[in-house]
Amino acid sequence: MSRLGGVRHWRYTAALAAAVLGGGGLAGCEYHDGSNEPAGDATATVNAQPPTVSHEKPTHVVELEQGNRAKLNEVLGVPTSDTYMAVTEMISGGMNSFVVNGRVPADGSYDITMACIGTSQARMVLDQRKPGGSSLNHSFDFTCGTPAVQTVDLKSGGITVDVINGEVDESEWGTGAFASVRITAAMH
Repeated sequence: MSRLGGVRHWRYTAALAAAVLGGGGLAGCEYHDGSNEPAGDATATVNAQPPTVSHEKPTHVVELEQGNRAKLNEVLGVPTSDTYMAVTEMISGGMNSFVVNGRVPADGSYDITMACIGTSQARMVLDQRKPGGSSLNHSFDFTCGTPAVQTVDLKSGGITVDVINGEVDESEWGTGAFASVRITAAMH
């Protein structure tokens, strides 16, 4: 920095740039009468309070979500003691999918139980990286309202599960849809 005048040179350059940018921003102003000059009695006003936007969910949406989650719990029942993953998340509105990581304890067959409420269908994608860089991928589409069970062979170690709503909902609050995935030791 010393070759260019050190800190002092940098400060002057920054001040000059701010003045040019600030002045350039004002140079393009047009006033209410269509001229480029402010009226003699013009004063600047600053709105101290930005407009408030409520991001609180409406009561009917909260009730819908609670009802759908309760229905999903009824459909699936209580997780068993050999459950290695049990996750329930929203797949509606701004949250049309979710991703979770987990582990299975040993090589073997596992039952994946999938269910959803509040939409018509969803997709579950399970990915497991194997040593050496290759991966096992399983993808299942399932209809909502009843549990769907798929048996897959997995290796001991980490897994990634992604659940995606089959009917993308662009509304702010959505349909209150939830999905659940449970991974247990396979029933023989």
